[in-house]
Amino acid sequence: MAKIDIKSANRLLAIHHQDRLLLSCRWQGSLLVDCAFPFGLCSAPKIFNAVTDTIEWCCRHDRVSFIDHYLDDYVTVGPPGSDKCATNLRLIRKVAAQLGVPLAEEKCAGPSTCLVFLGFEVDSVKGELRLPQEKVKRIHDTLEKWAGREWCWRRELESLVGTLQSASKVIPPGRAFLRQISDHLMGGRCPRHHIKLNRGFKADLQWWQFLIHKWNGVIFLHPHRETVSISSDASGSWGYTSPWWFQLPWPASMYQADIAVKELVPIILAVVTWSPLFNEAHLLCYCDNQAVVAVINSSTQNDATFVASATYGSGPSVQPQSGLGIQELDGAVQRYCSLGVASSTQRTYDSAIHRFNAFCIRYGISSPFPLSEPLLCYFVSFLALESLAPSSIKSYLAALRHAQVLRGFPEPRETSYLPCLRLVLSVVSRSRVLDQRPTSRPRLPITGDVLAGIYSSLSRRPHSFELALLWSVCSMAFFGFFRLGLLLAPSIKGYVPATHLSWADVCVNNISTPSLLHVRLKLSKCVQAGRGVNVFLGRVDSPFCPMAAVLSYMTLRSPQEGPFFLAADGSPPTKSLWLHFRNSCVPAAWIHPRIPGIVSELGQPPRPRLLVWRTRPSNRWADGQAMLSRCISGPRGQSWPLSQQGLCLVSQAGVDSVERERGVCDNQWVNWDLL
Repeated sequence: MAKIDIKSANRLLAIHHQDRLLLSCRWQGSLLVDCAFPFGLCSAPKIFNAVTDTIEWCCRHDRVSFIDHYLDDYVTVGPPGSDKCATNLRLIRKVAAQLGVPLAEEKCAGPSTCLVFLGFEVDSVKGELRLPQEKVKRIHDTLEKWAGREWCWRRELESLVGTLQSASKVIPPGRAFLRQISDHLMGGRCPRHHIKLNRGFKADLQWWQFLIHKWNGVIFLHPHRETVSISSDASGSWGYTSPWWFQLPWPASMYQADIAVKELVPIILAVVTWSPLFNEAHLLCYCDNQAVVAVINSSTQNDATFVASATYGSGPSVQPQSGLGIQELDGAVQRYCSLGVASSTQRTYDSAIHRFNAFCIRYGISSPFPLSEPLLCYFVSFLALESLAPSSIKSYLAALRHAQVLRGFPEPRETSYLPCLRLVLSVVSRSRVLDQRPTSRPRLPITGDVLAGIYSSLSRRPHSFELALLWSVCSMAFFGFFRLGLLLAPSIKGYVPATHLSWADVCVNNISTPSLLHVRLKLSKCVQAGRGVNVFLGRVDSPFCPMAAVLSYMTLRSPQEGPFFLAADGSPPTKSLWLHFRNSCVPAAWIHPRIPGIVSELGQPPRPRLLVWRTRPSNRWADGQAMLSRCISGPRGQSWPLSQQGLCLVSQAGVDSVERERGVCDNQWVNWDLL
């Protein structure tokens, strides 16, 4: 094989003198005219291709046995063991010289059995088409730059998709791992459009980054191979290849799956189960589902392909002629394991696993599990060098421990004390302190003074249903130690009856003369076993009485089932509405200029040093009747029985008092004289 490239191909054609004014421009008082053919015109490729077709026609008529071209790149071949290719190359040079076409000698190559043409390396000995090593390295470096990104511009993503699309022509499974990357281009058209990268994008990117070296190359000269047939069907989930077969019942989790998924799963199971039989053989699959046939033949990935692959990856492993047995419970086990982690914790764990995968790819670690102490030390050092906080590093280690348990391996701490890891963690923590990096600014909690400011702001406004609603939310959260997530939905469609407060969860002890408000919490951060907890709020002889605020709101709200807190239009109030209300009501005097804001509940600021109240043990509320007989300690050493004060701050069993946290300024504490 040999290739020839034309030098400055687009500047070979002259512009007719009558058309030159169409390609002129005025700049700094001078008229500039382009006398050569510019390649930026929309008709330029067609016109230039007609010229290169003419050059090829001249070469064929000058006894060149074989020649082909793509724009200005020409290639010629000859039979092995002959000088035909060298003869063709010499004749092409002769024709180019006669026509006055200059050649780029630095780009011409051959005769050779292996050369790079149109960005791909053609190997006629192996009959293989592959990417050159320098291009593989360039793509790998590009993928490493994308590994830690969370967003990109559309123009950058178009460049990445174009690079991987070209590489997928010689990487057989590449198209299947481009779908979730190219789908991000279905948004805005502007080149500077901001695109958020999701987990599917990052998963496909990791595949390309890790396997581009191993999957490089596709055979274009297929030798004669034995053909092996597989027959499968979703009915009963069976597969057959002579003389073996398998059959297994569908687990309950697959009953509602798409039929395309069910048709594809037996094919995947058959390929994985009998893969040693298919070595160096052509595989012919018989399937009666047209969608699955189109997916396999097109080598692209749609939703059915992804779901089926994930289903097999998390499902049971089968052997020929074996039933499912006890392993049919695998789906239930994995479902319960996933439910054992909160959604916010799961997002942190996913981020940690993504960072750990990037770490393994960067340093060539193919099988990290089961985890070892040296590997964990290396990972901690890797995170420390990327300026992660010690608390984030410990969260990442917790994610790895969780991943290890899910894979069936024992926890690292069960087999070893891990002294080296503990030493590295302690040194990283001390180094963080010595570096004196700026920390995030703390936020103050809502205090009695802030609550008084909110009430004063509301008292100057005309009474309305919205103000009654928001003030009842504020007072109930303040006196009940409630997180706003228990009272307010994250969005209009985010109301969950099993979690959020409903109309039936709030009642009083006496309709005629109420003195105690009973709030039933079904679920909270510290009470997740489903048994719930009772919280009691008593009457206070003060304008800030939570019971009076809630009863005022209940008289305005229609007694219908659903969320307890409803806006005037019948929809649950969102947290954004509360934040707007808080920011409009809290006077600026209560927000320090260096503090970004205040949190929305009493005693739960992000920084432990700013805790107004401290409850113990780990849970927040105790049974109301047990708490009624106890006392609360004031900030000045005073204590009052709850029945005398009427303040029913209810904490969980074993909470003897709500204490003042030491080391915090007095102006950050509840003003008990005011209450």
